[in-house]
Amino acid sequence: MKRPKRSGGGEGAQHRGLKQWVCEHPEAVGVHNVTKREMEHRYASGDEVDILFITADGMDVVVEIDTDDPLPGAYQLVKYRALRCAELGLPLDSDKVRAVLVAWTVDKQTARFCDSYGIRWFEEKL
Repeated sequence: MKRPKRSGGGEGAQHRGLKQWVCEHPEAVGVHNVTKREMEHRYASGDEVDILFITADGMDVVVEIDTDDPLPGAYQLVKYRALRCAELGLPLDSDKVRAVLVAWTVDKQTARFCDSYGIRWFEEKL
């Protein structure tokens, strides 16, 4: 699938709107007791995850937002989860870091990929 071009070289207005909404409503994507939230968390590698949540129970959650082509974002989440583990000095398969994909729709191929790699996914369209 061809990805739509984002306006102005950055993210589009719909992507940004959904990202802001999820950041303000983490419970809508299964994240509760948030003590810290950060949009556009940048890793030392230069990679950037859309949202990072830290919860009161010590869980870190990386969230990728995709409006209409979620498979690339699902692949990115594998990397973002591992990068967060590395930042925290945890094993790469630590259960203290979760990954969540939020997209307008999640096709069967993307859902299977997410399910295979322990990525939670939600369909959300504002």
